[in-house]
Amino acid sequence: MPLDNVYREKKMPSPLLYTWRIFYGDALAMIASTA
Repeated sequence: MPLDNVYREKKMPSPLLYTWRIFYGDALAMIASTA
């Protein structure tokens, strides 16, 4: 759930948040290209 993910992201430390955003963006791109 997007809202839940955003809420969790705001509680994370910045470096982890940055890494997670990159990973999450890659995952979304992969899913989009596969769909």
